[in-house]
Amino acid sequence: VKDLASVAAELEVPYKKETSVWPSAGGLAPPPVGVVCGLGPTGRDLYTPQEAVHRLSLMQRALLLARFLARRAGA
Repeated sequence: VKDLASVAAELEVPYKKETSVWPSAGGLAPPPVGVVCGLGPTGRDLYTPQEAVHRLSLMQRALLLARFLARRAGA
């Protein structure tokens, strides 16, 4: 979580820790494995005909995940 927050700060991408009412398959990972969930794009008017994805958040989250994984791989 600290590494992800560090990358988010470096990229100036909004980042916050919170819980969700939705279940996650991440809970199936064995105890020593770190899991990050909820990196999908943000949206508005969920579950309505006007539902939409914020395109900027899609790009921000993709960049955040790519930089995080590259850093973890030593790149």
